[in-house]
Amino acid sequence: MTISIKTIGLSALFGVGLAVGMTGGAVAADAVAGEKIFKRCKACHVVGPDAKNKNGPQLNGIVGRTAGISDGFKYGTGIIEARGEVGDDADGDGYLDVPEGSSGLVWTEEALLEYLINPKAYLIKVTGNKKAKARMALRLKKEDQRANVIAYLKTFGLDGNPAAAE
Repeated sequence: MTISIKTIGLSALFGVGLAVGMTGGAVAADAVAGEKIFKRCKACHVVGPDAKNKNGPQLNGIVGRTAGISDGFKYGTGIIEARGEVGDDADGDGYLDVPEGSSGLVWTEEALLEYLINPKAYLIKVTGNKKAKARMALRLKKEDQRANVIAYLKTFGLDGNPAAAE
């Protein structure tokens, strides 16, 4: 039995194409590349143990957390409407308390991937309010840039220290 290099090459190409198709074209995320891209975000956002709100909220532990809960930050109406009801920061952790069973917007990786393309359009979609506004002006059109920034943000826990590995 003889197998040509062309056959192996086509089979490998087909396998790669199939794998990409099965993952929906997902981009492999790179936290190191994301840190470089995040430099564009630093005018408004910070992460790390000493992170404080600036023109935008600090982003520690953003992936998996309810939107719009950084205590002391004045969120725009679009985020407030998307997040739903919150309470005070009763435990003093720097985050507004979210009632048990709240169904507000949670910053999943998928939500962030879409939000970072066009924040205003995303909030209009999520809230159903055509007048919803986003204060964030930066847009990351390239999927790999968005995925890399999210991978970088995932390295920070709620307290700004390194997040536990998944």
